[in-house]
Amino acid sequence: LEAPGLLSWVEGTDPFRVAKSFQRFEDLSEDILFPIYSIVVARNHAMRHRSLNPAAPPWDIPPHLYQSFTMDNRVKVAKHYVDESAPEARDNYLFGFYRASRQEIDNLVQKATNQQEGYYGDTDNQLYSAIQAIGGLQGKSVVIMGSLEPWYEAICIAFGAESCTTIEYNQLQFDHPRISTYTTAEFEALQDKPVFDVAFSISSFEHDGLGRYGDPVDPEGDLRAMHQMQSIVKPKGVLFLAVPVGEDLVKWNAHRKYGKIRLPVLMANWTLTHQFGLTESRLVDPSPDSHFQPVFVLQNQLPSKPLDLESYL
Repeated sequence: LEAPGLLSWVEGTDPFRVAKSFQRFEDLSEDILFPIYSIVVARNHAMRHRSLNPAAPPWDIPPHLYQSFTMDNRVKVAKHYVDESAPEARDNYLFGFYRASRQEIDNLVQKATNQQEGYYGDTDNQLYSAIQAIGGLQGKSVVIMGSLEPWYEAICIAFGAESCTTIEYNQLQFDHPRISTYTTAEFEALQDKPVFDVAFSISSFEHDGLGRYGDPVDPEGDLRAMHQMQSIVKPKGVLFLAVPVGEDLVKWNAHRKYGKIRLPVLMANWTLTHQFGLTESRLVDPSPDSHFQPVFVLQNQLPSKPLDLESYL
């Protein structure tokens, strides 16, 4: 059971790679899933002394929260259960371990300098274009929301950022003089919180509120995260945001997908200045397994009028 396969999928060691073993998650029989789920929960409970959550995330959306998660049944629901509420649950990830040596980070900086792709592929190419659209990062203070490996930190360094700060639920060990890290709890405990010129949230906020990483189950977790960013980014500062797009979906409890219903709500109190990669077909893609993430360039100021996504396609 420690080998890649069903246990890895349920536990979430690398869901997108392991998912290739199956045609559709929905095709898996619950007669198979539930016994394996019980084993995973038992194993994870043994590690709870370092978990952010004393219990595994719920197997299904709690009934009393269903209407809120689905925005009154306007958002579809699919299944992809993941419990990564203990850091050890991701020790088999193929692309990061919450820690990196100076040499490993320097190698990533060189890769970013050459504008190569990282784990998210096209999203990284779009991010390079987005950074150039705001005139680069030279001399700017940057904060990164959520990190498993310091790839986006490396991009900041490669583009000349003065400093790079990462805020992550789990403890990070990134050995580089221009990178500082906080757990979410540590940052919240600061008396005088810093504010930043630029923020990156790449494949992060779509997870908030689903319990996957030990965070509280909250139908508006993603919206609260975006609201919190308004106090972390300087007025008129920039947020680079990448989230999965397509027909609106809660893929419980792995992530959300944002379409014409929830995407405008997510960005409601920000001014969208540019977007890279979003098309009409991608915005309405009905596949529950697609994971395309365009990059939105958002300015921290209230928009002069409601967001009209169609005008940016």
